[in-house]
Amino acid sequence: MRIAMNADSRIKARSRVSAHDVFRRYKKETKQEVRKPDVKENKALKEIKEVWQRFKYSYDDRDEVDTEVFGNYVEASALVKVFARLPYTPKDVQLFAIALAEFQEEPHFNLKAGVFLSALINNGSAKHYNLDLSHLSHLSEGICFLGYENNKIVNVTGNVDVGLGQEMRAGRIVLDGNAGVFAGSDMSGGTLVIKGDVLDNLGDGMSGGKIILHGSAYPDVGKDMSGGEIHLNGDPARIGCNIHGGKIYYQGKLIAGKE
Repeated sequence: MRIAMNADSRIKARSRVSAHDVFRRYKKETKQEVRKPDVKENKALKEIKEVWQRFKYSYDDRDEVDTEVFGNYVEASALVKVFARLPYTPKDVQLFAIALAEFQEEPHFNLKAGVFLSALINNGSAKHYNLDLSHLSHLSEGICFLGYENNKIVNVTGNVDVGLGQEMRAGRIVLDGNAGVFAGSDMSGGTLVIKGDVLDNLGDGMSGGKIILHGSAYPDVGKDMSGGEIHLNGDPARIGCNIHGGKIYYQGKLIAGKE
């Protein structure tokens, strides 16, 4: 499936991953040598790793990011459904998240990891998942597009990068950390809670659902939104343009939209 986008949309979408340092406003941690995590491997985890190896992230810098992510998510979901034959639990998904450090040198790791984890969670049989990604905080580029098309309840510890909860449909994502640009973009349902700070374009193009930000936001909050709610509780941020619907609150006070 190819999604047609105009020139402005292509520029906007490509900008979601074009910056090599999307956490440019956050203080970087000292780079340290990372040891291979000591993870006791069970049969389900072994199978998840095999599915990961089958999944080859298709990257094309001439393509639209939204189309690219959608296509890779569909591919990852199909592989999970076919080859993850053993029932895997939320604990298995967390063990895999820890084991991700083994694969961090792979091409487009930050994109592949977020899309693959999203496919694992959305296609799993459980409703609740906990992910501790704090061991990956040394990466110059964090995991992108975690929670893509989310329909589960997910608690995440650690910083993430571009597109947290993009195209979110239902459920709840709680991030105990900072997020990059375009968090909650194009979401249509569910609740996204970010306890830390977030970069530009929070809730860009959202049509439904709720975003609750406890930290600070950078400019263009709610740009192009048509529905849903954004609740800001940190430092005030510049509201985006072309807001056609929905509501934005600052510390409980309505600052955009109508009651």
